[in-house]
Amino acid sequence: MAAARFAFGWIVVATLLAVPQAAHAQGLQLYGIGPVNRSMGGAATAAPLEAIGALHYNPATLTALPNQLSVGAEVVTPVVNLRSSFLGRSGETDSDGGWAAIPAIGLSFKPNPEGPYTIGFGLFGVAGYSVNYPASTTNPILFPQVPTATTPTPGFGNIFADVSLLQLAPTLAMQVTDHLSVAAGPTIMAGRVITSPFAFTPPNANGYPVGTGTQFSWGLGFQLGAYYTGDNCVNWGASFKSPNWFQDFRYHGTDAAGLPREITLGFDYPMIISLGTSYTGIQNWLFACDVRYFDWANSTDTPGKDAAIAANGEVLGLGWENTWSISFGTQYKMSDMLSVRAGYAYSQSPINDDNAGINVGSPIILKQSLNLGATINLSKGLSTHMAYYYSPVNEVSGPFASPAGPVAGSNANYRVSAHGISVGMTANF
Repeated sequence: MAAARFAFGWIVVATLLAVPQAAHAQGLQLYGIGPVNRSMGGAATAAPLEAIGALHYNPATLTALPNQLSVGAEVVTPVVNLRSSFLGRSGETDSDGGWAAIPAIGLSFKPNPEGPYTIGFGLFGVAGYSVNYPASTTNPILFPQVPTATTPTPGFGNIFADVSLLQLAPTLAMQVTDHLSVAAGPTIMAGRVITSPFAFTPPNANGYPVGTGTQFSWGLGFQLGAYYTGDNCVNWGASFKSPNWFQDFRYHGTDAAGLPREITLGFDYPMIISLGTSYTGIQNWLFACDVRYFDWANSTDTPGKDAAIAANGEVLGLGWENTWSISFGTQYKMSDMLSVRAGYAYSQSPINDDNAGINVGSPIILKQSLNLGATINLSKGLSTHMAYYYSPVNEVSGPFASPAGPVAGSNANYRVSAHGISVGMTANF
């Protein structure tokens, strides 16, 4: 029975890293930040439309913006279903995680209107998600951790995870020439991961401990950006975001006797490289495209390690791979009062088929995002934004993982889609 319990260790590792993605095949990276950038499918590296998207994807584009404060909030509901089968038993369960809220604030300010410098400050929620599976007597993965007459194999019982990651981005941008701008600044992150049960440590006689007694951990990195405007209405942008190196996430757990037991989780936010272009040669139109690279394999701790479960049941790594994504966005200015936008984004998944079993409980498998949005200018200096997006159903499916490898005769299938609404306002001053 102990070996069977270890075979189920993959499910919690994935729920630990759930985000709305939002979260998605890009892992802990959203397809867009703020309602304007979200409606462009995340394309912003060479398309400065407002401060939130500029600060997150290419701070050098701040020099193209007026003094402005932009605020936004996004709510997203993932539709999550987990099915599993093992030893002739099968069942399915929906997550009851509810709606997640993601804030975003961006400030762009030129101390001297005639000078070359622009100061920026961003505060973004880059993750905000919860997953909540009730215990089950029909779905093997959610059987109680201690077997009963009706649940002869151990599972995980109720699975709960709540993840929040915030990023602060103070930035200095400089107009070097009439065509070239550059920028640099630190990226500071605060994050908390709550999960029950916690599979990144060996189980005791009562199963895996609970990972709820924790606090916010902090991470530090930096970002660089460059933005070039061409005479032929074609613009180019590039940005580099270093890994955000986090402190270990620490938890006050307990052993089988209820005595103190400290447990930890290692996780770093990955290095991200963005390249983008935009075209403004058609009156009232803007077209933009971004390509991004996510260095999950080398920039993370537990996710980037080889997928493995130790003989004692501890999950050692998730085996995430490096990924690429592409975003397209367009804006049409219908009048001085109204602009409309549409965007599309696609990303590879960091999880391959071989590692599906150890990651199958994760909602980071959303690969596409379809986006629509609009801006209404309420006055000369005040505008409001709104966006809606839909991520179509995607799924992964594979055998359970165990210390000895895939478990014969087992299967876990995870299906996820998402709907989201983003709203915000921008004040120019």
